[in-house]
Amino acid sequence: LEGRGFISDTREASSTWLATYIAAEDQPRVLGVIQQAIRTKTTFELEHRVRRVDGTLGWTFSRAIPIIDTSGEVVEWFGTATDVTARKQIEQALHQSLSAEQQARAEAQRASRMKDEFLTMLSHELRTPLNAILGWSQILAANPNPTSDSLRPGLETIERNVRVQAQLIEDLLDVSRI
Repeated sequence: LEGRGFISDTREASSTWLATYIAAEDQPRVLGVIQQAIRTKTTFELEHRVRRVDGTLGWTFSRAIPIIDTSGEVVEWFGTATDVTARKQIEQALHQSLSAEQQARAEAQRASRMKDEFLTMLSHELRTPLNAILGWSQILAANPNPTSDSLRPGLETIERNVRVQAQLIEDLLDVSRI
């Protein structure tokens, strides 16, 4: 393992291996799992960080099985430590990618809601002048003998609302250009 840059040779028993190889933040958890396995005389396995030969932190999958004598006592532990650093790095990259995707999706949903709200407001603003134009057009069309005095308020209202409508459309085109 040493040639691959993982951890130094640990074939010999050592009372300092936990402090030497296991990342400080992971030591209580690793020790707890090992103590539980010793109490129950059962296999333990877990992933944890280790100090690599080059001093960087890597990840290992540690597994050990107890060798039990005929009287039921553990005489030795047989175990392995497998370097899973590359897999953990891929998992972390995947997690970051998923987080970025979720943020992008949330932003797209927010933009979609804003667009829907804008279109709702725009629809209302465009219909308001049209309703006045339509209403006055119908009143004027229903009057069989219009006089200039009866036409004036209706025509003024129609003209004013056509101007409002034209300005709303100009504003909309300006926004779309932005």
